[in-house]
Amino acid sequence: MDPDGLMRIIESLNVAVLVEDEHRRVVLANGAFVELFSLGIRPERLRGAAAGASGSPLARLYLDAGDVERRTEAAIRHARPLRGEEIPLIDGRVLERDFVPVMLDGSHLGFLWIFRDITAQAQIRRGLEERARMLAELSALKTEFIGVISHELRTPLASINTFAPLLEDGTALSGDERTAATVAIRRNADRMQALVADLILLAKLESRELAIDDDPIDVPALVRDAVAALRGGTAGAPDTRSVELRLELPDGPRLTGDAALLSQLVETAVGVLVAGSAAGAEVVVRAQPLDTRWRLTVETSAADAATTERLLSTRLPHPDADGESRTAALAVMLARAIAARHGGELSIQAGQPGATVMVDLPIRG
Repeated sequence: MDPDGLMRIIESLNVAVLVEDEHRRVVLANGAFVELFSLGIRPERLRGAAAGASGSPLARLYLDAGDVERRTEAAIRHARPLRGEEIPLIDGRVLERDFVPVMLDGSHLGFLWIFRDITAQAQIRRGLEERARMLAELSALKTEFIGVISHELRTPLASINTFAPLLEDGTALSGDERTAATVAIRRNADRMQALVADLILLAKLESRELAIDDDPIDVPALVRDAVAALRGGTAGAPDTRSVELRLELPDGPRLTGDAALLSQLVETAVGVLVAGSAAGAEVVVRAQPLDTRWRLTVETSAADAATTERLLSTRLPHPDADGESRTAALAVMLARAIAARHGGELSIQAGQPGATVMVDLPIRG
């Protein structure tokens, strides 16, 4: 077929088409190609132009021109057809590219490229992938939640179930024993009441029903106060005297957030690793102001810190109920929800040995 006839066929297609010769010079391009890349010229003016990413006007449109060129060279080198290769553009669009090696004039090798704008499909796919990720995360959180709450309820319920029948039998206990049983039931009822309050707080944080204050937060001061609270020897607090605490707290911009909740978040991030650290271990608390956020990192070289078993067996003092405590696992769940409510996140990486708690909080104006 003569080039003009081929051009008419290519021009009639509603997909962007580019044909290169063996030297990667443009042989044919259609109007859809010119329009897709907003070149502003007639297709025939592209003939003979260099099509390689380094010399092509398309290079300025690719989000990563170097990556596109590497993939292009690999496709040409292997001379195998490709289908559905995605290319993100700097303006946010996503293109899909097909490649087919062809023979030009029956002897010279050429390259056929077909481009389609799949931005809408890519957005839908990314939305579905994000939804699938969130559902998987929610499923994991549900499993974690059930495990943590079951663990929290087991001890107080067992205690109440032990002492209540004895109180029903008026002859089973002496006066002092009845008083001790009553105190135990009351203590465990208070513990369950604090647990219910935590569950309500967690639900309100995750549903965004809880309104949070917009306090100006000095992050280094927040961290120092949290460490001071741990060092203050509050009943049930982890013993900071058994570890070496090192603080790295440079100055930086203030955060905007709820001071009480963020204080609870920081105390949990530090306390959970202090409580899980071996005697003599170094715990490093570092706050870094980054471009758009503050990053709090708490690191320890202690073995087995922040494992699931350790979080369930370790207790931290309750910030709103004197004398009460909660498992580190529940404290971490609440801390994650507090971070998320402020637009940030909390993660824990358990190493062998050691562990790291990382909190990112956005700097909001």
